Amino acid sequence: MAQSRTERFKFNKEEIAKFLLFMWRWAILGFLIAILSVISLIDNSHIKESNCVKEQKIEPVKKIIRTEAPFPRMKGQVSVYDDKMCINGTFKTHNTLGTGSMSPVWLKHHTLVTIKPTKSNVYIGDIITFHERNTTISHRIIDIKNDEEGRYYVTKGDNNKKKDNFKIRFENITGIAVGIIY
Repeated sequence: MAQSRTERFKFNKEEIAKFLLFMWRWAILGFLIAILSVISLIDNSHIKESNCVKEQKIEPVKKIIRTEAPFPRMKGQVSVYDDKMCINGTFKTHNTLGTGSMSPVWLKHHTLVTIKPTKSNVYIGDIITFHERNTTISHRIIDIKNDEEGRYYVTKGDNNKKKDNFKIRFENITGIAVGIIY
């Protein structure tokens, strides 16, 4: 027997109530997402400084407020706060390669923030970015030496067993690391 159109689409009150409850939940979820998005925009609107890099925290252990530079010799150049890092002057960012040479300091696809070096602010322990053999490398300075051509820097990846097999001259250094964006 053929059903009429109204009989085919007939719902009982329980089915209608379930459907309305389902739709109500989705509407509330959409509304909450919109509110959280607006709050997120408002919360970050106070950061207007063009040379500030917002820190991305993976798992905060405790809130530490630091207003000093990472190294005393960079005072006035770099200021670190609990939620941002401000650099007075120019800085560069470099995407790291996935070689593992600087693991666990950084891994693949992290961003290194560097400032322009001067001959007086390059020290043992600094992570520098430099050009060698048509490649940009970021490794730590483990020694500073002199030869007949002048001063050079000995570098090594933190995760490498041996030091690098080349002498890094100041002219090849493009930056000193002051931050890592994970």
